[in-house]
Amino acid sequence: MISLRARLVDDLAIEVPELQQIVILGAGFDTMALRVKDALSKATVFEVDHPATQCVKQEAFARIEMLANVQFVAVDFEHNDFAARLVEGGFAPERRSLIVWLGVTCYLTAQAVLRAMNQIARLGGAGTRLVFDYILADVIDGTSRNRNALQKARRMARLGEPWLFGLVPEQVRDYLAPLGLHLLKDYGAEELRARYCPERPVPMDYARIVICERV
Repeated sequence: MISLRARLVDDLAIEVPELQQIVILGAGFDTMALRVKDALSKATVFEVDHPATQCVKQEAFARIEMLANVQFVAVDFEHNDFAARLVEGGFAPERRSLIVWLGVTCYLTAQAVLRAMNQIARLGGAGTRLVFDYILADVIDGTSRNRNALQKARRMARLGEPWLFGLVPEQVRDYLAPLGLHLLKDYGAEELRARYCPERPVPMDYARIVICERV
């Protein structure tokens, strides 16, 4: 699923007409800016993450290829307002933007996710797109019949990184609406497998990826 979601976001960034800005929240060691650098040459890529992580990544970029259109925005998500830091770093809310938030929501409380979603929703105007992923709610509350998912959840808890937040697919549209976000697509693992790797087993069938747009 990790590879599939990266491919999906790459395709989405290329498909958005006249895209001017991409924000990768919790960018970590994602290499999107390099993977599709030619297609994104006219867009500014804002990589938002902890300064310690960014220091390591910038050193790696310096050895490989420093891209003029990549802006690193150092943020401690526990203490800083990432939306304010983005604007300080040159993000322009009026420009057509894509915001990427992957591999994060399941580790946050429902309150923390909602707070972040409110900040994200205020970042750009109408037409701003957001892509994020989530774990199915029945895996979080333990009522799922998916043994693999429940085993993975227990393993993550033992490692000290429990999964805390999930959604019910049928309720995603209503979850987004009060935030001023309109659901465009909610991809399941089976659909992604059919699109990108039909010959392989279904990956992480307890996770989904949402694409939505600010109205």
